[in-house]
Amino acid sequence: MPFRGTHPLALFSLKPLNPRSLEAVKHSQNSHLVSKLPGDGEAPGLDVVYDIRSQSPNTLATLGRSDTDIILEGSIIGRVQCSFEINPDTKVVMLYDRLNAQTNQVSGANATPFEHGRPRRVVVQRDLNTIVGMGGVAQNLFQFELIWHKDPIEMFVNQQDIPWGQEGNPRLARTEDEQPTVLPLQRVTRVHASGQLNPVIRYREIGLPVGSGQFATVHKCINTDSGDFMAVKILKRPPGKSQEVWRAELHCTVKNEVETLSRINHPHIVEYITSEGWGGEEVKIYMGLNEGTLGPLVQSIGGDPASVATSVFPQMLSALDCLAHNGIVHRDEAVLEAARNDPTVSNIQEMAEPDPSQRASAAQMLVKWFNGNGLSTPPNQVPALDHQGPAPTNPVSTAQDFMN
Repeated sequence: MPFRGTHPLALFSLKPLNPRSLEAVKHSQNSHLVSKLPGDGEAPGLDVVYDIRSQSPNTLATLGRSDTDIILEGSIIGRVQCSFEINPDTKVVMLYDRLNAQTNQVSGANATPFEHGRPRRVVVQRDLNTIVGMGGVAQNLFQFELIWHKDPIEMFVNQQDIPWGQEGNPRLARTEDEQPTVLPLQRVTRVHASGQLNPVIRYREIGLPVGSGQFATVHKCINTDSGDFMAVKILKRPPGKSQEVWRAELHCTVKNEVETLSRINHPHIVEYITSEGWGGEEVKIYMGLNEGTLGPLVQSIGGDPASVATSVFPQMLSALDCLAHNGIVHRDEAVLEAARNDPTVSNIQEMAEPDPSQRASAAQMLVKWFNGNGLSTPPNQVPALDHQGPAPTNPVSTAQDFMN
């Protein structure tokens, strides 16, 4: 059987692992996807590429016995057995089980298999869920190993003009009545909700920790059931402290703040997702993750931190005020150090007062410099400053004026 090299837009190839899957590779209706797998002799595989024709731009390929991108013959195989999809927000590749019979499964290195009570979708990537089985009671009538060629996230960033749908399956176009392949993502229930308990979040850490302290570490990770990026903060019981004492401390401090965060909805506060492990040796707190930091942003506009500060400071003050209004004290000293040492933030020097009783609040700074825009604290609860720092370039109303 003649076949070509790997398609230049192939994300990965399906390497047959048993006789049935090899028959699928040799099927005449799959011939346009057959390629020679690199570094594996003359072994053939089926390429999964960006430009397979699809009803949805998020669908890479459907697999099944009829009217699908990849044909798998057999009466036990569904019309649409499963599909590979792109998470539109994170560009992570997901495998979706499309059958009520649930005869698809993943295995291999670091597998997070389909489980009862979870959505029938999982992340597939290098070294994660590397083998896909389909069909039959044992879910292995067809077995393929995923051989990766490209990173989907990097491919999307570097190739914005990918030719979706231009080189599709020559024998078919999707029918109008086909069931849409994009499924809604389920939101994770927050900790204060009652009812049935949710399964433990399954995730894969990405790279080195993004932050660490004496008793906690923060990791960037990917939720393997949704394809969403998250940050997970892991708090571990300090050595020498009993489980009972540590649990009491957590419930009096951290858990109260977590419960408060679960009720806050603010555009400049990272979204709280859920938490778990409050009765064990370590607690995990999951938060949303926004890409990027201020450093690259400053560099992207020519290295001028003052222009970034102009837009970032009101957002930062608004977030700090929202936290304070909800009873959460922001403990990060970086804001104070910046105000003390960086001339670009001299406008909030009052927040850097060493004496806490003399230190201005975020609400007072919003009133002084931004006319109170972004306040969560009611204006009539914002006290006047006891002392004034440098006068605003463009004087704004006082707190009393703002209340009128």
